[in-house]
Amino acid sequence: MKQTMKIAAVAAGVLLLVGCGNKAVNNSDDADTKNAREMAQEQVQSGSGVVGSIKDAMGLGREMKCTYKMKIGNEEMETITYVNGKKYMTESVIAGNTQKMVFDGETMYSWSEKEKKGTKVDMACMKELEKDLPDTESEKITENVPDPTGEKTFEDAMDVKCEEAGGADFSIPTDVVFADQCEMMRNLMKNIPGGANMPKGMSQGIPENMPSGVNIPNMNSPE
Repeated sequence: MKQTMKIAAVAAGVLLLVGCGNKAVNNSDDADTKNAREMAQEQVQSGSGVVGSIKDAMGLGREMKCTYKMKIGNEEMETITYVNGKKYMTESVIAGNTQKMVFDGETMYSWSEKEKKGTKVDMACMKELEKDLPDTESEKITENVPDPTGEKTFEDAMDVKCEEAGGADFSIPTDVVFADQCEMMRNLMKNIPGGANMPKGMSQGIPENMPSGVNIPNMNSPE
């Protein structure tokens, strides 16, 4: 899939800052994030309006329903995402086929209800796999690690409106066959000579825009 919404990496660990300039920038970013979260909290508590950012809604630590638009080519599509802290569930309908994506804080699941097939991407597994790859391939893996903050995942969402809600289903269906993207890449790497690159497309085989409702390529799902 080559649509605009990206599932990007979130670096784990502590970032060492060198010099006062870097510290000042980092402190400024932290302050901006805190202010945005506090403003979103005030909006919800006062009932004066809806939260206009999915990232801010996730930062509230409560269940929220977000409606927004995504542009796919020349078409615009309305999408619904439920968030609760680091968890989010997105549902879209394309040509009568319901596509869903759930991130439970550790693993991203995406599937088609019609085909009962999907993919899953475990964040810890992808980060471990990244260590065994050459730098050029490692960067491609990093770009596709699930984003628990929602900042990159929903960066292309338009006309966002988030309100308090309840009853969202974050469970993973038991009747859907999920292809493990990380294990597929791990097995592939076992058969690649040292120093060789991964076959074109494999390091980018993770669904990039499942909230848009685009079908999962058959090559990524078990027959």
